[in-house]
Amino acid sequence: MHVDRNGTLLTGNSGVGKSTLFDAMLRVFDARPRSNEAAAQRAGGAVEDKRTTFTYMRGKVGDKAVGEGSASAFQRPGATWSAVALTFDNAAGTRITVSALFDLPKNGTESSVGRFYMIDSKPLDLPAIEDIADKRFTKAALETIFPDAQIFDVHKAFAERFRRLLGISSDQALPLLRVIQAGKGLGGSVNTFFRDQVLDAPATLAAADDVVEEFSNLMSIRQRLEDVRQQRDQLAPVPGLNKEYAQSLLDANRLRELSGEEFEAYKQQLAVTVHQKTLARFKELAQAKAKELGAERSVRDGLAKDLRQLETDYNNQGGNAISAIEQSLDNAKVGLRLREQVEEAARKALSDAGLQLEWTAEGWEQAHEQAASRSAELKDDSQALQELRFEAFDGHATKKRELAAAQQELLSLKTRKSLLPPSSIENRAAIAAATGVPEDRMPFGGELMDLAEGAEQWRPAAERALRNLATTLLVPGEHFAAVTRYLNDNKVRGALRAVDVSKPLAGGALAVEDVRDGDLLTKLDILASGAVADAGGWIRERIALDFAYPCVEDPNELATLDKGLSLGGVVKRNRHTVEKDDRFTSRQDYVLGFDNAAKLELVAAQVEDLQQELVKAAELAQSREESHQGMSRQLDALRRIAEDHRPWEQVSAAVAADELTRIEQRLRDALAAQADLEPLRANIETARQKHQASTEAAAVLQSEYKALDRQLSAADSLLEAARARLEQAPPSDATVTALEPYFTDFGDVSEMHELDNLANRVRTALLGELHVAQTRGQATSERLTRIFEGFVREWGSAISADHGTSIGAAGSSKAATTPSSVTACPPRSPSSGSSSTSAPTNRSARCCTCWTRSGVPSPAASCRSTASCPRSTSTRAASWNWTSSRPCRPRPSSSRTPSRTR
Repeated sequence: MHVDRNGTLLTGNSGVGKSTLFDAMLRVFDARPRSNEAAAQRAGGAVEDKRTTFTYMRGKVGDKAVGEGSASAFQRPGATWSAVALTFDNAAGTRITVSALFDLPKNGTESSVGRFYMIDSKPLDLPAIEDIADKRFTKAALETIFPDAQIFDVHKAFAERFRRLLGISSDQALPLLRVIQAGKGLGGSVNTFFRDQVLDAPATLAAADDVVEEFSNLMSIRQRLEDVRQQRDQLAPVPGLNKEYAQSLLDANRLRELSGEEFEAYKQQLAVTVHQKTLARFKELAQAKAKELGAERSVRDGLAKDLRQLETDYNNQGGNAISAIEQSLDNAKVGLRLREQVEEAARKALSDAGLQLEWTAEGWEQAHEQAASRSAELKDDSQALQELRFEAFDGHATKKRELAAAQQELLSLKTRKSLLPPSSIENRAAIAAATGVPEDRMPFGGELMDLAEGAEQWRPAAERALRNLATTLLVPGEHFAAVTRYLNDNKVRGALRAVDVSKPLAGGALAVEDVRDGDLLTKLDILASGAVADAGGWIRERIALDFAYPCVEDPNELATLDKGLSLGGVVKRNRHTVEKDDRFTSRQDYVLGFDNAAKLELVAAQVEDLQQELVKAAELAQSREESHQGMSRQLDALRRIAEDHRPWEQVSAAVAADELTRIEQRLRDALAAQADLEPLRANIETARQKHQASTEAAAVLQSEYKALDRQLSAADSLLEAARARLEQAPPSDATVTALEPYFTDFGDVSEMHELDNLANRVRTALLGELHVAQTRGQATSERLTRIFEGFVREWGSAISADHGTSIGAAGSSKAATTPSSVTACPPRSPSSGSSSTSAPTNRSARCCTCWTRSGVPSPAASCRSTASCPRSTSTRAASWNWTSSRPCRPRPSSSRTPSRTR
């Protein structure tokens, strides 16, 4: 309901719900609202107000007889929930919504009402609450669906928050608003209203009230102190449990922090240490490898010096000639290997070219001549074979497309019964989707016609004569305009003709009666019942009018007729015109029939034939491809041989082998002539082998040293990067102290993967301890909650209305039951109520016990009055609420003009 800024008037007879609106508002403003105050005041306070949040939620509609007594009758006896939302806005566009949410379980009583309060900048989303209403409301569930809102389970904190947001500086504004909303709360006159609700009472009256009150309340105070003692005993375990719960939270928070970013920071510090160890280890290995490499190089250099000296001695004694011959021998061996490769390639080229010639100089010359002539002969054959290859591949592709089309048609036939082409079926489906006309109300002519029993031989002729009529869409008259608009606004596949079957055909009925035996209409069965009755009748009349063809088997008989139809499909439309349409002569193109069973069988057989033809076409294409590739390889080989003009000496390995044999013989002759150099040659070979082995060993050590150097550089880079990350987020001293005991095995860690494994074990241990701490805290919280719920059952819900029964009430319950804070104001003489200057100070010092709504004193707390502790009469005391946020203020001294501080 919108409330206008300039004012909103609510008017109506009794019982229409005016007071209910104000009661709803009070559920937001007050933790313990008094419902329907206007009605209570109208009755003079003689009747007890029976409207409560519980009865509103249950929907009380009166009383019902139960045995000899009566019980309340409710509209909602099961689980239910209620919500009240007030949205305030100002001229600046700021909007604030304050809401009160209540829920009741099935069979719940007055004390089972759950209360939650919410402040949000958006209107209350009732559908979102409905999603969680199958269970009791919880603060966590409400915070989940309203992440931007502030959720409260204690009205006191909620009220303080929304008063600040709405700019309500005085906590007495809302009680005053409640009295004004009641309408009848002025007490009979404006004077009474201002005296009791607006102005402060004179100090003399308060002093007199105090005198009366002191003596009348001493016994009640004593009883209250006894109650407080019992409450203290009942809540005695709370401080210890609260301390244990707080310690559990501290432990859980500490473990959560240790297992989060702080853990990663400490692990990074350990990673720096591991990288330092790795770098030191690589340095030691590199230094040791450098020493080995230096020693091996010294050995290699000594062997090289000895080898040079032996070679010098050998050359001085005539070994130069033998060395030259040996060098020539090595060159000849290399040349022979290369020549063998050339000969092998040439022989392979002759084999690929199909030239069977002897491998001689004459055969090599003949190969050049035959290759040139053979290339010219095969060029035309290759072109022809390539064309055959293209034809085979084109035939394969064609068969593949035909098979795909047949498979698509087969699939289409399986999903429909009609023989009409897929394009016509798609056009009808599109029209039905756009206009909302069912497809079965718009049949094609062919779907309503089939050959009669015994007239199957006339199917080809009937297909030719009636195809245009069979592909016509038959539309009921009431939908013809919509179909026409669709055809005008949209494109269709192919051509489509539609007719209005509701329009009568002139002379159609007489034409049907005049049909004679042997006419085309007698060869057909036509559906004319059910939803297609009109269309079937129209088809019958149209055939009787426009296709009244006598059917003759002998084409010569057509000459004697004005019009007719032959068995071969020739149509004679008048005496001078005959025609025949052979565009759709295949059985798969037929469109007449009530179903497509025959066509489905035909297309399935066609698919099987096409699959076999596709396999044959693929085999033929593969064969032509292989023949073409072989021909191409032969032509390439012939072309290479024809263009190879190297002489026989450059392609034959036999020439190189003869040269190698001659050099070997020269070496044997030279060695035989200088037999005394053989021991020296043996020494040179031994020294050369040792030098080669030392060189190889030095190369291996050099490679290993370079690998260690790369590892050393990588380790140094990793160390620098780890130090940089550690400088960005170093762990605190407290974190280091806390985590060091968990990493007792870190001294044996020298690799990062070992550190990762150790860190994973430590994190698992921390998470286990975190779970234990959370479990302990949850158990303690549940124990405290059970204590508070028992306290509420024993002493009522006065305190829980402000502080709740959750773990957050532990501190308030402790303060409310501490015996050292319970001090009753002692009685004083009537003279203390004088207007002396000491009265306010004395009153402030002795105002130590305030009163709840039920009249029970709440020690160690303060009252919400801005004037004085309301202890003058029991009637006035019942209107004050206990709070622990503000101290009692002294009553101002009496004067002629009452203060308007409220």
